[in-house]
Amino acid sequence: PNSIHTLTLHNASPSHALAHGAFFLNVKRLRICATGASPQYDIRFLEDPGFLPSLCHLDLDAHFDLRTLIRSTTLPGMSIVAVLRNTLRTRRNACSPFQVFLHLQEEVELVRQGRAGDTSGKGIPEELVRRFITQLEAMEGVRFVGREFDSFAGRDFKKSDRAFPPPGFFYMSNAAPRRS
Repeated sequence: PNSIHTLTLHNASPSHALAHGAFFLNVKRLRICATGASPQYDIRFLEDPGFLPSLCHLDLDAHFDLRTLIRSTTLPGMSIVAVLRNTLRTRRNACSPFQVFLHLQEEVELVRQGRAGDTSGKGIPEELVRRFITQLEAMEGVRFVGREFDSFAGRDFKKSDRAFPPPGFFYMSNAAPRRS
């Protein structure tokens, strides 16, 4: 585990992530993938700088769209904005600069064009969507990228990239095995 610098958590519950994350002290880059009809994910465990102490780079994959992020609450009344703000603050003390990549660029551009109804946030009041985007943009360390952007490589994905993880990469999934 000491040679692992990149970790992907796929549908891992916070307790699963915490239990297994303790073995990966040198992880610098973490991608969280949460799939399903309505993925919600509690990322409060990232506020603790003792968990993955070398972490400098967080990528919430494209399944974390506007609707998912706006509706994700970790505690009653505590939005993901508050959790990201706390995470950025505590992590910046351990690793500067700490960056969070959100795959929202296309949706943010649609909202700016007055087309919030064409995003995953359809049905959510446009003022709430705009306020949410503004809050995220105001956070130093949060970056909007496209759906296909590979924040670890600094470029868009290619199909061939997905077949061969880079050295120092580890993938942990809690997803049910696929049936043939």
